[in-house]
Amino acid sequence: MDTDAVINYSFINDVIKCYNEYDVIFPSKLVYYTNNTEKENILKKKYYNLTPNTNSFVCPKTYSGFFFIIKKNLLLYIGGFEEYSGYGCEDRAMDVTILSLVNQNKINYSNEVSVHMWHPTPNKNNLYNNLKHLQENYKCGIHYEPCISKSLHFKCKHSDLTKIKEFSESGL
Repeated sequence: MDTDAVINYSFINDVIKCYNEYDVIFPSKLVYYTNNTEKENILKKKYYNLTPNTNSFVCPKTYSGFFFIIKKNLLLYIGGFEEYSGYGCEDRAMDVTILSLVNQNKINYSNEVSVHMWHPTPNKNNLYNNLKHLQENYKCGIHYEPCISKSLHFKCKHSDLTKIKEFSESGL
């Protein structure tokens, strides 16, 4: 879980659903990016009830970013996140791994909005190399288009399972 993400109201219910019937739950359909003033108000009040600017709602670029819920045995089987140097793409690679290894009927996509707390933009010096690795090895890219599909990966032609398993830390 990213420390700059506020869990949404249905998070506990999603954990229970994952325990009872799913292997993975991706709890965010949209992400709301706070500005610094909204962040300070949330931290001060320990509560949020945003009347957001609709321009601040965006589609996530990954299912596994911010936070997601996964059964422990599956995460251990996958071997966790592949290590990347610097900012970006490790969560997108996790998406491809999960989408390739998990029965699609055992994945739940919630319709909730998650809140991202404002912070200064991190150093993205190695982002180009990370994107190149993601595209060359996972056949996955990041597409900056409106949410028009259930799958954030609708333009991707992911690598086959054999190739994806090569990048798993557990050596599936």
